[in-house]
Amino acid sequence: MSDLKPIAQYEWDLRSIEKTITIDDAPEPTRKPAPVVVVPEPSDARKGRLRSAGVDNERLIASIAAGPAVCQPMLGFEGSRIAVDAVSAFLAEPDAATLVLAGLNGRGKSYAAVYPLAHASTWDHRNHRGGQFLHASRVYVGRRWDAKRDACIDATVLVIDDLGRESGEWAIDQVLSLILDRHDNCRKTIITTNMRRSSQKATAEQIAQHRNQFMDLRYNDALMSRLSDPTATHFVVCKGDDIRPTHTQENDR
Repeated sequence: MSDLKPIAQYEWDLRSIEKTITIDDAPEPTRKPAPVVVVPEPSDARKGRLRSAGVDNERLIASIAAGPAVCQPMLGFEGSRIAVDAVSAFLAEPDAATLVLAGLNGRGKSYAAVYPLAHASTWDHRNHRGGQFLHASRVYVGRRWDAKRDACIDATVLVIDDLGRESGEWAIDQVLSLILDRHDNCRKTIITTNMRRSSQKATAEQIAQHRNQFMDLRYNDALMSRLSDPTATHFVVCKGDDIRPTHTQENDR
């Protein structure tokens, strides 16, 4: 008689279980992560944000909507480079509330200031707030202004273009109130303003000490004292050549 004994059924089951456990515990083959595909944001989305903010310059809207995700200076123009760098540094500084871009016309101040309003990062969809644009010459009396003022006060980023071109004392008071309210509550405000041509020859130290003499402003000491606060206010002079004649010639070709 053979000495071999048949294996009990339960022993087969144990072996099957052990085999199954061994297979399940085997490490899975390493898989390479799928490549991240960056889908460019449609230009219509940028245009919509700019128009919602109150920008009505269609040439400026089209230029920004067709531009890169991050604002780039116009090559060969010092004023544009200064303005773009100043806006980028200002938005990255949490304690900075007010940025003033001063300079002659055509230095790229408005382009650099408005660019952030086109991007989703400046919009708070949960609280239905976004960036706002206000041209200083278009402050008016009426219900439309009341709504615009409220939107400007609560805006994530407010751009006030051409400060100093208000139509009268009432408009000046309204703009001043906006700036002071936002500055005191550390809300980002970017201001563009023109400087006298003679001030372009002044040094940075002279301008820092006598800003009200170099700027075409008609405001009281409350604003000037805040513009003199180096922690909360960035004051930048955009020098260099005028970009507009060159671009006009290129467009005419």
